[in-house]
Amino acid sequence: MIMARTYQTRNIEQASAIKTIARIDPEISFDESAIATFTFPETSEVIDVVLRYEAGIMANARTLLNTRNQLFRRVKGGRR
Repeated sequence: MIMARTYQTRNIEQASAIKTIARIDPEISFDESAIATFTFPETSEVIDVVLRYEAGIMANARTLLNTRNQLFRRVKGGRR
């Protein structure tokens, strides 16, 4: 069985940018310290967003904030 490659981040801001721009909903997992990890499929679109994020991505601030708040509520609620 071939495993699909994934991109993982613990940065909710970066995860928000990926979710907003690539429109991919992350899987959320928690380690033993209850720290959330956001997992996305490692596609060229996701990698492009990551590179643009690191360079200072331009995106709608309100949309990013709304997405961040959605992810935060999922993390706080323990919803994967």
